[in-house]
Amino acid sequence: AAADLLHACLVALTGPDATQARGDAQEFARAHIVTGELTRVENEWAEIADEEVEMVPDVMTVNDEEPGDLLGRSVRAYRDEDGRIVMLAPTDVDDDAGAVAVLTYHHIVAGEATSAMEISQRDFVHQLEYMMEEGYEFLSLDEFSQAHREGEFPDQAVLLTFDDGYRSFYEYAYPVLREHEIPAVIFPIVSYRPGLTEVETNYPHMTFREIRNVVKDGDLYDVGSHTYDLHYWREDGAAITPEPEEDAESYSERIERDLRRSRDFLRMQTDRPVKSLAWPYGIATSSAIEIADEVGFELLFTTVPKTVTPDTCLQAIPRYSISVGDTEQLGQLLREAFSQGTEGDGAKDAR
Repeated sequence: AAADLLHACLVALTGPDATQARGDAQEFARAHIVTGELTRVENEWAEIADEEVEMVPDVMTVNDEEPGDLLGRSVRAYRDEDGRIVMLAPTDVDDDAGAVAVLTYHHIVAGEATSAMEISQRDFVHQLEYMMEEGYEFLSLDEFSQAHREGEFPDQAVLLTFDDGYRSFYEYAYPVLREHEIPAVIFPIVSYRPGLTEVETNYPHMTFREIRNVVKDGDLYDVGSHTYDLHYWREDGAAITPEPEEDAESYSERIERDLRRSRDFLRMQTDRPVKSLAWPYGIATSSAIEIADEVGFELLFTTVPKTVTPDTCLQAIPRYSISVGDTEQLGQLLREAFSQGTEGDGAKDAR
């Protein structure tokens, strides 16, 4: 029978370890289709609502791709007469449509790095110099969004992101970025701003005033949310996941309250729209993804190491974590990333 066609984003329901978001469909009992689009079905316009669907091991795919390879990508889903999804197909993307490697940094230090969360300012500068010399094109968040909408990225494009909102970004990274007019996105944990919390943190964090100083260069620098206060682990798992015996309604209220609070604080303090969110540890649930969309976050960033192509779902944007200062390793990561694109698991993080 002829199957209905819908255009959607296929997003994995991740577990406590975000790296488990990759793999074959058999590793996932469920997946979530996130869409608000209108699609034409038999000459009539029909609205496709958000819905949860069962992902079963025998779902067929085209182009000899495994169902798991489609996670985080825009797909076409075909249904049978009973409404069951029986075939998934990647959307058609021009092979010359380009790709973006989204890189994630955390703590920049003046001296030598002593942990995987740190990179020295010297090494950071060397990495920027390397990317400039090799002809990588740095994108702002707006340029990234526009290129995705238009379905074509520049060749070898890079988007720089900085998680947690450490003051070291303001002291050691921002001056260098501004000097070379290199754009970036910062994702502060909002509740860790000085004056909002008495929690002792490992490193000093930027004040709201310092964040305002960064994003006043509106064409280059953006601020997104790293949640208000969901960046921690409980004994039973990450804070973004349901608590033991927490019912669905209470869980949704807790997540929505946090995400709205983070957005409102950042918007009020910067007088800028806040449209991006980086999940703590790269972990999200299908309910959290729905809530983030309802709150108004258009771009959701994960920690899955792949490049972004025009068929990448904006509710599951992959990123490479940069935790070593070695320029040769960075070069290898970027070469592998752009040669493999979204095929397979992609290049590994620079660790």
